[in-house]
Amino acid sequence: MKVRYIPDEEIASKANSLISDYEKKTPPPPDIYETNIEAIAYGLGLNFYYEPLNETNDKKTLGTLIAQEKVILIDSSLEPIGNNKSTNEKVLRFTIAHEVGHYVFHEGYDPVFYMTLGTKEQNRMELQANRFASNLLMPEAPFRLRYSYHMKSLAGDTIGSLSKDFNTSIQATKIRIKELSL
Repeated sequence: MKVRYIPDEEIASKANSLISDYEKKTPPPPDIYETNIEAIAYGLGLNFYYEPLNETNDKKTLGTLIAQEKVILIDSSLEPIGNNKSTNEKVLRFTIAHEVGHYVFHEGYDPVFYMTLGTKEQNRMELQANRFASNLLMPEAPFRLRYSYHMKSLAGDTIGSLSKDFNTSIQATKIRIKELSL
């Protein structure tokens, strides 16, 4: 089975289109850069449920999509309750955005289909979903603007400030900076 190559421009365009569609319905307050990923997922008809995904898995699975049922299963370790609420929110947001990427680009995706793919095809799908999540959570234009602002302010921690602005993890923020050659 071959997974279609999707150019970065197409991934970014689709992410921007989803953000634009959502913001037409619910414009964000000024100076809020955080994408409301839950609202975008719900707008696509997707629901999420928390399940212990890693009890029977050798590898760490944070989320999985069952496209035909329009369901994203999220590992219960990310459920935003109690002590986990603040520490996992950024990982949870990226996980949801990643699974939305599978839904948007990988028709018929489900765990059984995924397991029939070779490693190269699985890696391509995961890379595409990660790039989509990055574009959805940290759209290029506002990200560049905030990057420039933080660099000029000389206030110190540009990566930490961007992470806070977009409500993304430090790791995801660093990767986005590298993707955009900043």
